[in-house]
Amino acid sequence: MSEHLRCEVVTHPAIFQPYNRPYVIVSNNANPDYPDQHIALGISTTTAQDSIPINADDWEVGQLSKQSYIVPRYPTVLSETNIDHTVGALSQQVVDEAVAALSEAIGHT
Repeated sequence: MSEHLRCEVVTHPAIFQPYNRPYVIVSNNANPDYPDQHIALGISTTTAQDSIPINADDWEVGQLSKQSYIVPRYPTVLSETNIDHTVGALSQQVVDEAVAALSEAIGHT
């Protein structure tokens, strides 16, 4: 069952890398076929085209130790069982901005 909510920042094993990285959960509801999975966007300390900076006032709870960016071109599915820990939660506004950028990047307007 899904334990994490939209806007939460969690750490999870990075795809094809031997370390954990932060992701922000962007899905609203659990998929009934896969209730332990979330759609998430990667967070990086490196700015990239279309990345969304995470400012101090974007955090509802918690923070990351370095300036970070949501990378809308880095969507993935996270399994609840592989989430290492919860870092905090971002504001609805910055998450909505990142989801809109992902939607634009994949051609949905």
